[in-house]
Amino acid sequence: MSNLSDSEVAVKEMREIRNQILDITDKYALPDYQHKTEEEKQRWLDYRQALRDLTSTQTPNYNSVGILTNIEWPTPPDSSILNDIPFID
Repeated sequence: MSNLSDSEVAVKEMREIRNQILDITDKYALPDYQHKTEEEKQRWLDYRQALRDLTSTQTPNYNSVGILTNIEWPTPPDSSILNDIPFID
């Protein structure tokens, strides 16, 4: 049995999802990744920073059926990466 509260478990789950997204998008932060423009590169860096900031900007919880809610996920610069993230609606 876990000693964590529901809100602590929700934060832990959000972190796990966030970390998976960071793993998927790591390549966009590499210095040798060829972005089309500096603006595109900056959008990816800003997106990844917003992901890292989630733990201080969001208060996740669970709805009545146990679904993680109350998280406003940042929008990625390229929405096609969402195809690689099946756990975000």
